[in-house]
Amino acid sequence: MKITTRCTALLAAVCLLGNAASAAPITFNVIDSLSSLSITPAAGFSPGSAPTQPQGLGAWSTKYSGIVVADVTSSTIQLLPTTQLVAGISGNWSPGLNYPLPADSTRAETVPAYVNSSVFANYGTTTNLSSIGGPAASNSAIRNLQISLADSAPKPLTAGLFDEAGSTPSFKSGIIYLSYGSTSPNGPLTNLAGAGIVINPTTDYTGTGSLVRTGNLLTLTVPVQFSESHFFGMTTFYGTIVATANVPVPEPATFGLLGAAAPLGLMVRRSLKK
Repeated sequence: MKITTRCTALLAAVCLLGNAASAAPITFNVIDSLSSLSITPAAGFSPGSAPTQPQGLGAWSTKYSGIVVADVTSSTIQLLPTTQLVAGISGNWSPGLNYPLPADSTRAETVPAYVNSSVFANYGTTTNLSSIGGPAASNSAIRNLQISLADSAPKPLTAGLFDEAGSTPSFKSGIIYLSYGSTSPNGPLTNLAGAGIVINPTTDYTGTGSLVRTGNLLTLTVPVQFSESHFFGMTTFYGTIVATANVPVPEPATFGLLGAAAPLGLMVRRSLKK
């Protein structure tokens, strides 16, 4: 009976050690006051032929909220696709939300009520398309933008630092509203979460992320940089996401088990012999 009890306790200790070493999904809450992404849009025509600029002060930068979900061990970290970064509102930018479809295929820029209206948006850009026969001020606005980041495999975590480069971004949602272009059933727009969007992740951007523990608070800092391209445009996103999670502080007994890992097998064998 004593042998059985002792073996059961030792096996339970071995299980605890295994759990401590395995990855555990942790949900971090994004701190919007510390998290923001800026954009640099560029029209895809000949260089310099279609210059872009913000529609107004702060139109190319906004705060982010949401969650970062990651598998974390003592030596690795892996961002998971359930990560959801929600873009904040940077201001009121045009064009508006609802395109008033005409009976014919009138171009969007000829509908003043749509082109000149300004509504809350994540980002707002003005592009000069006069060199290609378009308007001198063609506005676009991004709304309802949500981004995910994911790693295909765990990354080494050394002394609380990891290489962020290579995380794959994707758009969970997001619409680019355009004031220049022909009509469609939903107006002139681009669905960032739809087909035809090419995303170039951060494979050539070396950024160092960090995971710091203070008591039961984990603070995750993730640098972000990637570009998306569609039709005749490309936009680069860059900035930093900071998120925190509360986790239990390991009890002293757990640290004792870590130090006692080596002799456990020997103790089990001796007990069985008895």
